[in-house]
Amino acid sequence: MNRAPSLRFVALLVLIAALLTGTALRAHELSIKRQFDHDEAISYIAATGHEDQYEWAADGGLTDRWVPAADWKKLMEPGKFWDFGAISAGLAHTDNHPPLYFWILHIWIAVAGVHLKAGIALNILTTLATGVVLFFLARRLLKDPLEAALVVLVWDASPPTLPTSMIARQYDLFAFFVALFALLLVRATDLELPFRRRDFAALALVTAAGMLTHYQFVVVVATGLAYAAIFLLRRHRRRLLGVVGSFVAGLPIFLIAAPRFYLSVWGQAQSQAHGFSVSALWVRVHNVASGLYPWFGLAVSDLRAAPGFAAAATRPLWGPLASGAAAAAFGAALLCACAALAIALALPGSRAKVRAYLGRIDTTGVVPALVLLAGVAGGVIGMYLLFRSPVYAMHDRYLAPVWVMLAFLPVLVARLLIGRSRYVAVAVFLVLVMLPANLGRLHTLRNPSPNPGPALQAASHVVIDGPNRANCSRLLFWINDATPVFVAWQSQLRQHPDAWLPELRTGDLYLNLRIRSNTPSSFAATERLVGTRFAMHARRGGIRGVGRMFVLTEKAPSSSGTSP
Repeated sequence: MNRAPSLRFVALLVLIAALLTGTALRAHELSIKRQFDHDEAISYIAATGHEDQYEWAADGGLTDRWVPAADWKKLMEPGKFWDFGAISAGLAHTDNHPPLYFWILHIWIAVAGVHLKAGIALNILTTLATGVVLFFLARRLLKDPLEAALVVLVWDASPPTLPTSMIARQYDLFAFFVALFALLLVRATDLELPFRRRDFAALALVTAAGMLTHYQFVVVVATGLAYAAIFLLRRHRRRLLGVVGSFVAGLPIFLIAAPRFYLSVWGQAQSQAHGFSVSALWVRVHNVASGLYPWFGLAVSDLRAAPGFAAAATRPLWGPLASGAAAAAFGAALLCACAALAIALALPGSRAKVRAYLGRIDTTGVVPALVLLAGVAGGVIGMYLLFRSPVYAMHDRYLAPVWVMLAFLPVLVARLLIGRSRYVAVAVFLVLVMLPANLGRLHTLRNPSPNPGPALQAASHVVIDGPNRANCSRLLFWINDATPVFVAWQSQLRQHPDAWLPELRTGDLYLNLRIRSNTPSSFAATERLVGTRFAMHARRGGIRGVGRMFVLTEKAPSSSGTSP
């Protein structure tokens, strides 16, 4: 009986279920999204070509005086449709990312407009495309359509991929190009298939597109070089030269499209990476563990990261197991298992038994998949431990290229250890690991932070104590265009109180941003200044991830303490 047609049909059903499951989980999170995340406002400022203008505005162009909120909000509105050069220039001067994602987002918001869910909708479409490409990659490697569909399901439902899609940044696009690059690479190194000119061109274009999406794509290209050398050096050197030539041909395309990107690499990226020290290295080692554990439904709750590390990496995902002790136990058990395996392989006759065992199991695609996984994961983590990426860059979205390759691991382990029951084993992994982790995440999102828009729109005047791009701009988005706003650093507010304090009335708002310059002592001095005229009452809950919102009310009359 030929099982191939039925297997392909089941694989198609699983693939559809995987894509629908991932889309449904993301759509649910999108439905309860109430605020911009930290970097989203920056994405919209970059995609509209206004990063340089924002620097001008924050450096005195719009600060230290009352201006309509519309003057600031223009910096998040689409500019000229074809003004891609302004986007590239702004990123080169003020950021550390190449421009392709922001070009695509620019086109997207020119049609869809700038709003809270615009970039997330683009991410959802990108993940659908990634799922399809990943299926074809896994099918070509593993030669089993059902296993390929399970790889997609593992990736699409893995806990860290969901928050990655919930922020308008380039990481979902990064994962897409990693999967597409790997697919073209595997095809180019398959000696059973011809290597045509269009294959050469496609690999070169995807190499350039990946480099234009994220600077860490250089790790993926290096993995491709190693992969091609491993599988072609002794078998077909001419084809090896063709594959390497494809990578090299992508470089001038990248340089022509983003000629000033070197400014970001040697400027912003290096300044964010910080210098080496033993204590800083330990923090990074700890962050690597805490970044990888959520994929297994675990999280480290006592993360000792430097200031600025996202708290999202530490949120519980699996009830009582989501603790530092449980994560440490998990890591210790993994190390013990590896040590036991190494000892077993060193025993006399064990290697012959292992070879005999592997001879009875289908190992098709195992080595190529593990090479890709080791190269991408090892490269991203290696750059981090070598201080080539910022200290915060080791959680969910920053590991997007790793999750694409890591999705192969449960399927490969199930095939090697269980054999014919591998499909059931992967299903058990999904039910026992992925499902509880996602249910835990949905539980934490049951009561999302309220939208700050209504409170901001009700104020007649708003003071914001810092023109920080990430925090300030995502609050300005909600304020009515005609509302006067006064944006300045706290030190400037204290130096020139006559410029802003006389205009305030009861019911107006003071927004205290959570940024490095706003220390408790600094805010206390500013609060005393405002207290000469008003009482400041903090709104319950503040503004999640941004700071605190204070409503100005009438100051209670002071008592002299004397009797008539």
